[in-house]
Amino acid sequence: MPMAMLIEPRIALYDHLKSNSNVTATLARCIHGLCLYQGRVSSGAKNPLALIQPPISRVPTRILSGVAYRRQRLQVTVVADTQPEAETVARAIMAAVEGFSGMMAGLDVMLATVDNDRQVFFDEVDEVYHHIDVMILYRDGAAEAVETESEPEPDNGGGEIPNE
Repeated sequence: MPMAMLIEPRIALYDHLKSNSNVTATLARCIHGLCLYQGRVSSGAKNPLALIQPPISRVPTRILSGVAYRRQRLQVTVVADTQPEAETVARAIMAAVEGFSGMMAGLDVMLATVDNDRQVFFDEVDEVYHHIDVMILYRDGAAEAVETESEPEPDNGGGEIPNE
């Protein structure tokens, strides 16, 4: 049986946020469409915007028969001109992610949570950065392949167990 192609959690999160009406409403001021990016921001992008960073970590959780599921930590950075604007976008993203389980753009998500969020201010830059750490627990094709089949019952030769 051919193995299903695994969608990267970063891409699944991007598609999930892009399809969430509350997130898109908070990022709608962007002139070039939705200001939701992966990896890097396009030059000339306007605030507010959200950037999904490359994965921070990807850790398999093992059982005796192999990998049961994986955990990936991602960071979404909101950049805005004002603190209230950054917080509005961050709240929409956190609400879209926190407690999600099910199919996320083709990825079998067991649970998505917001692990941490914090704001960072740089005196040299007139912007507010709000970082959101997202943890996604998911199953992939490799994890499904290691599920064990039920063990056959021991054969007692078809007879009854003798009384002792």
